[in-house]
Amino acid sequence: MHTLCLVPHQTLARKWRQSSLRENQRLRPFSISGLVSSLLKEKGAPYRENSLLEILAVGEGIWHHQTELEYFQPVLQFSGFLRDLHSLFQRIAMDGSVIDRMPDAEAEEIMLLYGDYYQRLEAMGVWDQATQLKMAMQYWPQSQLQAEISEVELYYLGELNPQEERFVRLITADRPTVVKGFRETRAEITTAVAKDPIVEIHYIAKQLKKAILRGENPEKLGIALPQMDRYLPLLIPILDEYDIPWVNQAPALTHVPMGRAVLTLLQATIAKWPKHMLQQLTAPGWGFPFLLGQSERRALKLAPPLRGLSAWQEYLGRFPGWSDVLTILNNAKHLNKNLPLNEHVENLNQLLAVFPPQKWPAQTGNQWATHLQACEGINHICSGFAMSSQLLSFAQFVSLLETAFAGYRLPQARSFVQKVSISTLEMAIGMDFHILYVPGMIEAVFPKAPKFDWITKEMQTHNDQVVFEQIGYSACQVYVSYPQGDLEGKPNMRSPILPQASFRIEVEQPKRGGASKWFPSNGLLHDSSIRDVLASFYQQRELSVSRLNLYADCPYRFFCSEILKLEADEVADDEITAPEEGQLIHEVLRRFWEQLGNDPIQDILTQCYQEAEQRLTGRVRRMIEQFTQKDYALVSASGYRPRYLE
Repeated sequence: MHTLCLVPHQTLARKWRQSSLRENQRLRPFSISGLVSSLLKEKGAPYRENSLLEILAVGEGIWHHQTELEYFQPVLQFSGFLRDLHSLFQRIAMDGSVIDRMPDAEAEEIMLLYGDYYQRLEAMGVWDQATQLKMAMQYWPQSQLQAEISEVELYYLGELNPQEERFVRLITADRPTVVKGFRETRAEITTAVAKDPIVEIHYIAKQLKKAILRGENPEKLGIALPQMDRYLPLLIPILDEYDIPWVNQAPALTHVPMGRAVLTLLQATIAKWPKHMLQQLTAPGWGFPFLLGQSERRALKLAPPLRGLSAWQEYLGRFPGWSDVLTILNNAKHLNKNLPLNEHVENLNQLLAVFPPQKWPAQTGNQWATHLQACEGINHICSGFAMSSQLLSFAQFVSLLETAFAGYRLPQARSFVQKVSISTLEMAIGMDFHILYVPGMIEAVFPKAPKFDWITKEMQTHNDQVVFEQIGYSACQVYVSYPQGDLEGKPNMRSPILPQASFRIEVEQPKRGGASKWFPSNGLLHDSSIRDVLASFYQQRELSVSRLNLYADCPYRFFCSEILKLEADEVADDEITAPEEGQLIHEVLRRFWEQLGNDPIQDILTQCYQEAEQRLTGRVRRMIEQFTQKDYALVSASGYRPRYLE
């Protein structure tokens, strides 16, 4: 007889199954979804599992019944409505009481769409998770596994919905059942703080490298990310830089370079090309394979936070590499239209034809395989969407694509190389790591705040704190860290579930050979005779707070000004300062409205800047134009003209 082990995720079940075979144990480990799949496979049930077709079924139902909907009519064009409705349908199928708590008018329209959704799935032969679970429960009494197992062990299964709870009760009925933990004692959790995510990740990479060099099995080392989307593009290039073998457990299409780059391109088109998205689109190894040199990348790094391709064209267009990139991105601008879904897909395919998989950089065979799998996944999703001719806005199309990308899992490449595991926090539970690193634990990310479901008017809580508690029983040593600031310099707060940091991650300064006693690399003086002279010097004079601040800010500058008595040359600054620019713009708007808006504002703007002998930039022209357009709209709507302007 066998022991059935129910565990929280399929990666852990696969790991336990392999070790059970090696050690000749009579264990049958499954996650709930894995057990359901195994039962339906044994039954020979003819069904399709396709989240893409589920999303399309929701959309087709909305578009088919849109003239019959009154309660939801104002939000039908909202880009996230389809995604939220699909999530609600899954909750209703697992827990029917959700619909009972909704107002009658709302519940009636939801049930109309819900019934249409399942009719479409049935016509396509698609079973969603709720249907699969229902059919597995019906087959369980006749299954071979039911006859083979003598006892059941339940490990941490996370939050279960009512249907999953019924499934577990069915399996454990009339059998000895034991609720077990992964480890008897909780690991010691060490908390650290870093200046920013780059410093944080470099520290983790160095520690992993040291652990591997001293003989640690890479499979016993792990990195769990609470913020996968933001950290993965930073983490992977640094791990490759340190030659650390890694594997991303069951990555979604949104978490691989090609998928992330495509979504960022579309999102940037809607968001008017903010700087951080442009940086992500061109990040080496993670963005599109644009051929940019060091000078082009530095130009973007030092650029102000502009918006709009025309502004970027003016600022970056003088660089040949950027000129080519902006030409390609200008083609993406034409995607932002209201079109049938199949035409949206056709336009996207034409844009992506410029970047076939062979153009994406790949250092290893694993990276090349990931590019091919991602390309196949994008083609699969696009071919599915091409079946529909429903008219959609570009924002709705992007929202649809985001949902499809997040639900598409890339198949894992088989490898005999031992690798460091990269996963979400949930996927790290029970994996029995020797050392587990958890970076990015900031207040804004973990634990997640309760989410208000605007359809059901209910608060949805998260079990993040329980997940973190289970992490402590899934490794021997857990190192948790957080950055004090992000890459844009914005401050972060540590997660409230973490204790005060026990140490600070510092950047190791590069060693410089031949440093003289007068110009030491660390800002300290080591020559005893020089220190004696300085001590006697400052015994005769007071060391003011400003001098102390100067030393704290830059010891070298303190040394030059206070000891060597050097004076900095005056440097003429031709650039206009922010206060000066603000005063000029204020004067332009004052003159414009004093003349009742009769003179063109661009003429007044040019005149004011000429009088002040300042250079007028395209950025200021666009800002003034946008500001006055809004003012014109307010004046036209109200019938009043401003007399004073502040």
